[in-house]
Parts: sequence; structure tokens; C-alpha cells
Amino acid sequence: MGTSGKVTKYNKKDCNLDCKGIKLSTCKIKKAGIGGPLITFDGSFVGMNFYDGSGVTPFVPKDKNVQVLNKVEYSQSIMSPIPIDIGGKRKNSLHLLLPVGRYAMRR
Repeated sequence: MGTSGKVTKYNKKDCNLDCKGIKLSTCKIKKAGIGGPLITFDGSFVGMNFYDGSGVTPFVPKDKNVQVLNKVEYSQSIMSPIPIDIGGKRKNSLHLLLPVGRYAMRR
């Protein structure tokens, strides 16, 4: 399901996540929207949505997603979480499940 909104300035009191590098949008998503794309009306990828139960939607911007994906080693098991530290502190790390084998080809 799509929703509209705009990118807003990050304000720590508006968001329940304590991560550097995230941005906020006014798009209203449900918890099921975690990991979904944030795109413009012309289809350009802006970032990956998160959900924290606040009145705004935090998202990881495109450049941070590219940094993470460039560090992924695709030879590991699909069930192996990979800690990737973006901001130099453990609280800013993301854990990814790797798309490998037939699973990745179906996506």
C-alpha cells in the first residue's frame, strides 16, 4: 500500500531510534512496511523505511544502503546475520540476512 509524505529534518525527539545517518519522512506506514522502499513519485529510490511507532517514519537514505550492500559478502548462508557498523558504534549497526542461491533469484 502506498502513502504520500515528504522528507523532514531529523529531530531526535520525534524519533524513537538512536541511529546516526537516518532521516525522517511524514509518510505513515504500518509495522509491515519495515524494509520497504521510500520512493519519489517518478520512481526514484530515496531510502529504506523503518518503523518505530512514532508519528514519523524513519528511513535509511540511499547512500547508506549502498554503503551496507557494498560490504555484504554473498558467499555466506542466508541465515547468517552480518553486523555492519555505519557510525562507528555498536548501536548504529544493522543486521542483514543475505540473499543467496535460489531464494535471491526469486526476488
